[in-house]
Amino acid sequence: MKGLSDCLRLELKPFGIDMIIVEPGATLTQWGAIAIEKLLQTSANTAYVEAAQTGVKP
Repeated sequence: MKGLSDCLRLELKPFGIDMIIVEPGATLTQWGAIAIEKLLQTSANTAYVEAAQTGVKP
């Protein structure tokens, strides 16, 4: 995204148009816990159950 914005900045400069990128920072959500729960549910009866259980920290 940075490369694209740099190119657009140069292309748009003659027209007086500024190019910026707005990147959000970290946001506190429950996404991590939900993702871990779903991973453990979907891998419960598969060959990946051990990897899922050791790869996450609930």
